[in-house]
Amino acid sequence: MKRSISRHRLATVLVATIISAASLVLMAGTSAASTSWSYVGYIAQNPYAAHRCMDNAAEDPNIVQLWHCEGGGEQEWTRGVNNGSFWVDPAHVPGTLVSSVSLIKNQKYNRCLAAKLSINEGPWGTPVPGLYTRPCSALTDTSSRDSLVDKWTTKTVPTPGGVPAIVVHNDLNYSYCLAWTGTPHDGTRIGLAVCDENSPAQQWLDSSVLFFSG
Repeated sequence: MKRSISRHRLATVLVATIISAASLVLMAGTSAASTSWSYVGYIAQNPYAAHRCMDNAAEDPNIVQLWHCEGGGEQEWTRGVNNGSFWVDPAHVPGTLVSSVSLIKNQKYNRCLAAKLSINEGPWGTPVPGLYTRPCSALTDTSSRDSLVDKWTTKTVPTPGGVPAIVVHNDLNYSYCLAWTGTPHDGTRIGLAVCDENSPAQQWLDSSVLFFSG
C-alpha cells in the first residue's frame, strides 16, 4: 500500500530542495570562477601628442596621472581578473551583469586603482568623481560597496588608427570610466568621467602588446 505525502510536507520538501539547489549553484559559481594576473600598461589614446602612460605619481601614490612613457615602476601595472559573471554596480537596480571583474595594481606601490564617488570616501583633495590608489581588496570579493570601489571591467573598442583600445568601467558605478581631463601632458590628472567609448580621453592602448617610441 502506497503512503501519501501531505501537501504541507510536500511543499516543505520542495522548498528545501530549491534552497539546496540554489546553494549548490552559488557554490559552483564561486568555486568555478578562476583568477589570473597579467602585465598591462595603459597608454593614452592621443594621436596629437607624444605617448603618455598612466602613472602612479612618485611624490604621492594617491595621485594617478599621465606621464611620458619611460617604463618605470610607477607605470607598470598588473591586471588581476576574476573570471566569471557577476552582478556589479549596486548604485543602479538591478545592477549590471559583467564578466571578468578586475583589480588594476601598480607594481611599485602594490596599490590598486580605486574610484572616489562620494566626498566621504578616498583621500582628502581627490575630486569627485575621482581616482586614487589604495591597498587592494580581495580579487574574489564583490560583496559590498567597499569591495567594488577598486573593481573594474574592461571592454575592447576600435579606434580610428585601427589599433584596438580598451575602455575601463568602474564596477561600483558602471556609468563612469577611466579618463584623463584637460590637455594630455606630464602631470595631467587621470580620473573618472561619464562613459563615452568614442572619446579618445577614455580609450587606452595596452603597452604590453603595443610597440611605441616617444
